[in-house]
Amino acid sequence: MVARHGGEEFAVLLNDTPRSGCQAVAENIRAIIEWASIELPADLGYEHPLSVTVSLGWAWLREQEPLDAFVDRADPALYLSKQNGRNRVTSENRQTEA
Repeated sequence: MVARHGGEEFAVLLNDTPRSGCQAVAENIRAIIEWASIELPADLGYEHPLSVTVSLGWAWLREQEPLDAFVDRADPALYLSKQNGRNRVTSENRQTEA
């Protein structure tokens, strides 16, 4: 499930996915967005495609954990990705992949 969370943030909830799968999905999302380009109308003055990157942070939902606590662990991972140069994936345990 994908849902907007805040102004510029989205949450992706992966049911029945191991931690390694979470890291892999996040890295695949990051790589696909980095690879893609957006063609803009030349008649509006755009000569080159637009490139976009994304920073991701992820956390593992613990059994019986309140949603607020889960988000409180995921948010710092996202912000750490942004602080460390963007266009990367950071897990809640702060192991960063570029």
